[in-house]
Amino acid sequence: MPLIAPLTLVIQGFFIYHVFKTGRPYWWAFIIFSFPILGCVIYYFVEVFPTSREATSARRKTRQLVRAMNPDADLKRRVEDLEVCGSTENRAFLAQECMSRDMFDEAARLFQSCLAGPFEKDPAFRQRLAEALVAGGRYDEAADVLALLRDANPDHRANDCELLQARILEGQGRNDEVLNLYRGLIGKFAGLEPRYRYGALLKKLGNDESSHQIFEEILTHARRYKSLPESEERWIKQTRRALSPG
Repeated sequence: MPLIAPLTLVIQGFFIYHVFKTGRPYWWAFIIFSFPILGCVIYYFVEVFPTSREATSARRKTRQLVRAMNPDADLKRRVEDLEVCGSTENRAFLAQECMSRDMFDEAARLFQSCLAGPFEKDPAFRQRLAEALVAGGRYDEAADVLALLRDANPDHRANDCELLQARILEGQGRNDEVLNLYRGLIGKFAGLEPRYRYGALLKKLGNDESSHQIFEEILTHARRYKSLPESEERWIKQTRRALSPG
């Protein structure tokens, strides 16, 4: 087996380089150097695999399976956590869980309750409150909250706030303004949401050819990646639904 020794050295070298490149504790290099095969195997499963796409996908599928078996488990746990400790953090966690279940009014109430004491003007909670209000169709209230946020914190997540503004305007029926906002956000927003919302609005306005082109661009983007975050998969699923006949 003349190739085993040099191959082992190459693998050792790669993992030792990975240790220093990613800022892992230096004692990993000692373990890899002292125990060539075993050290590399341990390092891979402890430090490398948990951050890989495959591991992320496996964790996501596990969460989906757990939710399918016990769909109310997360909600019950968040409610119990809040009953034990009525902290702002626990209210925010429960509010986010409500958002994921389309319980938008309850989410808005909880996010509103977070805006008290030291968090009275917290920009992140104001943003979440505005998002809950928009999702629940309460566009005028959302506009007021977003205006407060942008006046007090003009640099807070500017692209997210601009997308939120576009959703508010769309809900208020101001379609010409919204189209320009969505079009502008596509070039500077990392995710697929503005592109999908732009295509969906074009379709709603009867511009089927342009909307179809936008939706095809989304699917082309999706095919470039083996795995995407759950937040992005949502828009891909909705795009496929929008393109399906009927």
